[in-house]
Parts: sequence; structure tokens; C-alpha cells
Amino acid sequence: MRAFARSLLTVALVLVLSPGLAGASVLAQSTFDTDVDGWTTFLVTAGNPLSNIAFAAASGNPGGAARHDAPSDGLTSYFRGPSKFHSAFHSAVGGSVSWDIATINHSGDTFFRSSDLTILAGVNRIRLYVTPPVPIFPTYSEYEADFTTAAGWFFFDGVTETVATQSQIDAVLLGADWFSIRAEYWSSATPDITFLDNVVVRGVPEPASLLLLGLGATALFFGTRRRH
Repeated sequence: MRAFARSLLTVALVLVLSPGLAGASVLAQSTFDTDVDGWTTFLVTAGNPLSNIAFAAASGNPGGAARHDAPSDGLTSYFRGPSKFHSAFHSAVGGSVSWDIATINHSGDTFFRSSDLTILAGVNRIRLYVTPPVPIFPTYSEYEADFTTAAGWFFFDGVTETVATQSQIDAVLLGADWFSIRAEYWSSATPDITFLDNVVVRGVPEPASLLLLGLGATALFFGTRRRH
């Protein structure tokens, strides 16, 4: 039994070290290690005009981050993801999305509610709302949401917002052509600052990953059984 357990562990190690198998479920990511990786920012108003974005080399979680200084204009700013995330969402049904946020606010600022992450497919969109308020830099909040109804997604068809069904979530992912993350959280006369880092879209676990978990559990079982 001990030899069998060792063999299973050897196979598991080979799977871990094999190119393309370790971390195979990551479909797209931005870690902002050297630049803003194609991200932009925009204001929610007619035409969605571009706003400011900068690479912050030492402000990430860890490493670099994308930084937005919100203008004092009464509008809400959003980070907009590059097109690589659109194609990633097309393969992310049953997967998840995660991202890290930190902010700098000022005395008297008031947190306001708005959609925190939005994925569009034409006029249809799914979106999430995050509460409580995000932390103050250098502390980050690390968010992750599965693409299931349990995550609390809402569906908006351009007219009405309702709690999203699984079929609506899946349909928007399959047709995704826009991806944005909120870049402004505080209402005040003094502009606040938001840092974005570690945006990752993951698919469902690869068969090799599931096999690895199974082999590891089996090896652990037989190894433990042998010692008793």
C-alpha cells in the first residue's frame, strides 16, 4: 500500500509540474506588474467619456496597481477591462471572477451604493453590488464571485433590473462585449482615489485538476491507513 501511495503522489507531482495543467482554469488576468495592461477608465454619462488612469508601481496587492483619481464632477467612474476579458467570459460559464480594491478617501466622505462589477452583452448586463464600504489603502478588499445565482447577480435589460437567473448569467457571459469595475466609492467635494489589482477570470476546473485532487486524496487515504 505504501508503494501504491508513493506512485499516486508521483503522478500528482507530474500533473502539478506539467505545463498547461497547473493553473489551467485561469482564462484571463491583469496583475498590473508593469503597466495598466490595456485598462481604461470612463464616466457614466452620455458617450461614456474616458477619464484618467495611471500605473502605480508600488501600490498593488502586492506589486503594481491601476490607479484612478476620481474627478469632482458628480459622476461615477469605472475601470474598463480590455478585450481579452470578453473572450475569457465566453468560456467562463460555471467559473468565477475576482478582483482587489483599495481606496483613499477624506474626512466627511460618504460611501454610496452603485454597481461594483458589470458585464455586458449588447444591451443586457449582469452586475454585482458590494457592501460594506471598501477599505482604505494600503488595505485591500479581495472580492470573488462565482457565475451562479448564489453570488447575488442582478440582470438589467436596459429598462428593468431583476435578480438574475442562471440562464441570464450564462447568456451574458457567452455574449460578453464589455467589462467594468467600479472606480469611485465616496461622495464628497474632494476627489477620492481607487486602486485596482489582481483581476482574474477563471473557468470551471480542468479535468486534470480534478484528477490531481482525486489522486492526492487517494494517496493520503492509503498513506494514513498504512500507519494505523
